[in-house]
Amino acid sequence: MVFRTQGGGPADEAGLVAIERRVGDIFLRGVIRDPNGADLIVKINGQTVEDKAQVDEIIKQNSPADKPIQLLVRRGGKPGREREVFVRPLIR
Repeated sequence: MVFRTQGGGPADEAGLVAIERRVGDIFLRGVIRDPNGADLIVKINGQTVEDKAQVDEIIKQNSPADKPIQLLVRRGGKPGREREVFVRPLIR
């Protein structure tokens, strides 16, 4: 699952929802964790992924960052709610 996104970063701009999200309103300030509403990465560029190590490796293989990668994600990890997004990763 997407654990965290950077505000204004590529994943955030693509609409990916992370498990860990910053909140700041009149009643609550800090970080909440909501795995039921987060996106699960199912495929990257058509390749099925099963763990973080696979995600990291595929993203690393697909540099440079000027080339977007295709993600198939499921909201809350639930089947049937799949959608495709394109993200230009920030490689550091």
